[in-house]
Amino acid sequence: MTKIVPYILICLFTIFLFRSFFSENYFMGHDSLYHISSTEAIIESLKSGNFNLDILPTVAYDFGYGSGMFYSQIFHLCSALFFFLTGDLILSVK
Repeated sequence: MTKIVPYILICLFTIFLFRSFFSENYFMGHDSLYHISSTEAIIESLKSGNFNLDILPTVAYDFGYGSGMFYSQIFHLCSALFFFLTGDLILSVK
């Protein structure tokens, strides 16, 4: 029984940390709109069959933006793939 207690505590602590993930509210930081729009642009690019994600064509009034200069694409790509599972953009960015 004593071997299970640390795992139970870790699970409870993890659930406590992820409580904002399960809430309806979304905390808007100073660059939250950038992350939401980049994820949305990746989603639109993948839907249209464009797998070259160096320049996101639907950002900046459809002029495109090279978002790879500031952030790694892998986090936005994971959010976009999670969007295809859930269908909710804000939940995928959370």
